[in-house]
Amino acid sequence: MRFLSAKIEILKVRAHDAKRTVRTFFRNPLSVIGLIVVCGFFILGFIAPYITPYPDDVTGAIHTKQRLQAPSREHLFGTDDVGRDVYSRVIYGTRISLQIALVIVGVATCIGVPLGLMAGCSGGVIEEVIMRFTDIFLAVPGIVLAVTIVSALGPGIINVMVALSIVWWPGYVRLVRGKAKALREEVFVEASTAIGSSRARIMFRHILPNCFSIIVVKMSMDMGMAILSAAGLGFIGIGAQPPSPEWGAMISGGRWYLPTWWWYAVFPGLAIWLTVLGFNLLGDGLRDVLDPKQRGRY
Repeated sequence: MRFLSAKIEILKVRAHDAKRTVRTFFRNPLSVIGLIVVCGFFILGFIAPYITPYPDDVTGAIHTKQRLQAPSREHLFGTDDVGRDVYSRVIYGTRISLQIALVIVGVATCIGVPLGLMAGCSGGVIEEVIMRFTDIFLAVPGIVLAVTIVSALGPGIINVMVALSIVWWPGYVRLVRGKAKALREEVFVEASTAIGSSRARIMFRHILPNCFSIIVVKMSMDMGMAILSAAGLGFIGIGAQPPSPEWGAMISGGRWYLPTWWWYAVFPGLAIWLTVLGFNLLGDGLRDVLDPKQRGRY
């Protein structure tokens, strides 16, 4: 009975902490705006195939008689240089950009978190090997390394995701390793070691859950940066290739028509700006509520 009562009390405390975290998050209007923007784009990406007014324009359709028409009721965002509806392509581009970001951040997390955990908890030779290998990738600026990898593999969305995933994982290694090294000295870890817990149990039962908050914050921030980086590679011509409606590739095609036919490049650019802003605001809000040092601000 005592054990059951203790479990119930622990669940009550956790439920109270969760409610306080949610209240703190929603007290910050910028965090709420970020959450709304991010949720809106995810919903838009999910339903994009069903709400796109001109599905054929998402691919290789050509309408020479409608090229470079200004925004109107028929074409809300105007048309591009071959007459395709820019609004349809921006809407469907949401799906592509979010997929790219999810793959990049997901792969980087799956690689970087276990390596950082091993380095921070093991120390010694294992830590040295992991961190020196990580430093090799950190020695070259990320975007330069990504451009090099994509140039070697060839342009395309898949190769962009591969290149940026390779660039992204070292940041998670350093982040989790630093947090794990600090947690390794905590009393609860020493107590678990004293009662004979295995290293794997200490890593995944005690240390990893306490790294969860910083991992979530970094993932939310990195989503926006991954979209921006993929768009940058598309802009310089080594990312997504025409007729893909990826935002960076659309801006690249529309830059030649500025400023006269401004809508071709401006609307994809606004989509990138709004998405990155939403993820950054959401990340700031999550950091404020998940970091105990920041909770007193709200």
